[in-house]
Amino acid sequence: MNDTLEDLGKKLSETADAFAGRANDLMEIQKLKNQIRTLKRSNQRDYSDIGKMYYEKYKAGEVIDAEAATLCEAISGREGQIAGFEQDVEIRKETI
Repeated sequence: MNDTLEDLGKKLSETADAFAGRANDLMEIQKLKNQIRTLKRSNQRDYSDIGKMYYEKYKAGEVIDAEAATLCEAISGREGQIAGFEQDVEIRKETI
């Protein structure tokens, strides 16, 4: 009976150690995923900054490559539409 209890104790201890190891692995995986997410956000911010830099050059009349100019023209067109919509909103607010 004593041997059975010792065996059970060993099994429980091994199971607890295995569970703790898996929990640590899951925590490390989550930490790595958080680091990946942070790095991806930083890349997105830098991509955006590069785009803003090109657009500012476009608006200043500087020469940029054709592909970037096409995208800048599209942005400029949308900015015009946004300004028109914002004006419509203000007009509608005044009539309320």
